[in-house]
Amino acid sequence: MKPLCKIFLLTILSINCYGLDYDWYKLKPLSSISLRTFSYSAVKYYPNYKLYNSYGEFLKNGWNSFLQLNGSASIIERFYFNYRLQNQNFDDIYFQKFNISYNDKSVSFLYGLDSIWLGHGYHGSLLLSNNATPFKILRFQTEKPFHIPYLGDFTYRFIHGWLADFKLLAHRFSYLPIKWIELGVNQTVVYQQKYKLWEFFKVFSATEENISGQKFDNDQRASIDIALYLDFLNQYIPSITGGKIYYEYAGEDLFAWWQKEDKIWIGPLGFEFFDPAQSYGLQINFIKSRFCIEYSQNYKIKNLFRNVHLGTSYQNLTKKWYRKVPYIQNNFFVGHHMGTEASDIFLEYFHQFKYFGLKFFYHLERHGFASSYGNVYNSSKYPETFTQFGLELNKSFGKLEISILYISNDYLNIDVNPELLEYVIQKDMRTSNSIFGMKILYSFGD
Repeated sequence: MKPLCKIFLLTILSINCYGLDYDWYKLKPLSSISLRTFSYSAVKYYPNYKLYNSYGEFLKNGWNSFLQLNGSASIIERFYFNYRLQNQNFDDIYFQKFNISYNDKSVSFLYGLDSIWLGHGYHGSLLLSNNATPFKILRFQTEKPFHIPYLGDFTYRFIHGWLADFKLLAHRFSYLPIKWIELGVNQTVVYQQKYKLWEFFKVFSATEENISGQKFDNDQRASIDIALYLDFLNQYIPSITGGKIYYEYAGEDLFAWWQKEDKIWIGPLGFEFFDPAQSYGLQINFIKSRFCIEYSQNYKIKNLFRNVHLGTSYQNLTKKWYRKVPYIQNNFFVGHHMGTEASDIFLEYFHQFKYFGLKFFYHLERHGFASSYGNVYNSSKYPETFTQFGLELNKSFGKLEISILYISNDYLNIDVNPELLEYVIQKDMRTSNSIFGMKILYSFGD
């Protein structure tokens, strides 16, 4: 890939950066360019720092740099090409995005290198996020809701991905009975076998899931979610311009009437999640500021309708998330960055002052909650605890944006095992470090 990236870079630099704009086609070989630099002080057991939800990017000890180029092209406002080329530390050069798509404003198809995010989460997504490195995908989605009179609006998204160690199927169906309430269903299927086209119905239905040795025993996750959009509050509180309250209930496994191993209707919907997880949050936008708080966890069993774990060794806690087929790409979790047996709290506040913008964030992440064993899993009293505070200052000068970042990290009860899915926690071991960063972004054209 490196020779191709270098040839591509030389080609776009030889073309007018401001591009061409005609009635039937547009060419923007370089729509924006950015340079990010970071100083990271590595400590024992944390030689690298992973940038959350940042396409598999990480920092090494010392100075790090990311030079990023973005560009696009379109024909008759239907066919599109997009790329993002990145040079890391002025050495490693690679694509983060390289895809073609068709979009007629009602539906779209995309094929190529990209990342996908499922669900309402702001700081993380339980099923699928952009935390790991991008991968080749095929995507279909509705670009505007499909309206059925007297029922409401519907949207749909389908994704097939090819990752390094497995293939991924994912889709999301959402229903908006009124414009400020959204109900959603999400599903991901990790599989490694070859299927004929007509066999994928069985894959999605999971009728033969968890039956050992069966052709259709894959690694699936699913969730249901609800969101209340806050735009309607503007008519009562003019300073509020938008936002949402959301809740997602997910499972690593399923107890359902249509599965061959179960065949029993349970709860009001006919199914219940095994090894459940939750994520919920609040985002609220004001005229000059925004606020977000979010909590996620995938270790404590809290069923919505019925505890289907009673009588098992894991009736209170679970160690199942992301494990059956390791849900990992290049040492990054493909789902929520917190990983397995974990919880995550994130708070962020941004305010736009007259001459600059200021963002504050707080992040508390804990791992290894279900690492103690007995006849019944016990919660670890000493989970690894990661506490983070950060400040970001940004200023715009027309097409030029500059931001400065400071992050303070503190680690307690350190996990000394480099393996992502297994914890070896050293009680009371503690360390800390910091990150300084700067970003310069320049956008070409209008």
